Amino acid sequence: MALFRSLFRGRDDVSAFLEACRRLSVPAALERSRSGRGAHVWFFFETAIPAVLARKLGSHVLTETMEGRPDVGLDSYDRLFPNQDTMPRGGFGNLIALPLQKGPRGQDNSVFVDEH
Repeated sequence: MALFRSLFRGRDDVSAFLEACRRLSVPAALERSRSGRGAHVWFFFETAIPAVLARKLGSHVLTETMEGRPDVGLDSYDRLFPNQDTMPRGGFGNLIALPLQKGPRGQDNSVFVDEH
């Protein structure tokens, strides 16, 4: 399973991103961050895909978001996972904090949420 993640710093911004996902028919899952102060948007794929394709999809949705809502800027999001398009042979790729961690989950953080 490959995934894409982006961290947003504002409810309006993440809502705009999710709206762009809906317009583009890109299924997305919203996660409240471990701190509870941000949000992660995850794309899950049925089969493994090259990191470069996941990154292109994420970048395209970000571009569509900013075109539809010019007030959403590049400073709204933190990063894309995977962080690079390719990985050296034998490499591990990016470390990523997975959702549903026990400690943060006790404060209703690091959980998937219904955006409505």
